[in-house]
Amino acid sequence: MKSVYYLFLIVPLFSFSQEIFTFKNGGTVLQNGIKISPDDLRAQFNQNQQIIDLYDAGRNKKTIGNVLLYGGIATLTTKLSLDLLTDNRSSNSNGSYQTERSSIGGYILGGILIVSAIPIKIGFSKKIRKAVELMNQEIITQKKTTFVESTSFIANSNGIGISLNF
Repeated sequence: MKSVYYLFLIVPLFSFSQEIFTFKNGGTVLQNGIKISPDDLRAQFNQNQQIIDLYDAGRNKKTIGNVLLYGGIATLTTKLSLDLLTDNRSSNSNGSYQTERSSIGGYILGGILIVSAIPIKIGFSKKIRKAVELMNQEIITQKKTTFVESTSFIANSNGIGISLNF
């Protein structure tokens, strides 16, 4: 009778032990709540090129977006600090000072870099999220297509049972 109780305890555990991938902000992919590295993820899904291509496209967009965003911030910060620390006055022959006008090209360039980074940073998460959905679908289809290679009926002095080999 104990084996029936064990059967009712173990079967629900196996039904909920599927490996589920989740997407977290910042492009992080979690497998059962644990962060998985991009290399491990590519190794798990190396047979499905569509998932790898979609994931790699999302990672590349994330990198390009970060370069543009931080480059724009650095350009604005550098230009502002140069304008604040540089003396733009020059003296005339009569002893008065004349302020030279600073160019605004650095501010424009920094603003363009930051503004162009925004849609790129938004787009990378959509691609990685789609790749995670495809990963979960593939795991579900793999779970459904398991085949039982052999079954056998076992009986001994301790009881009876069924052996399944997958």
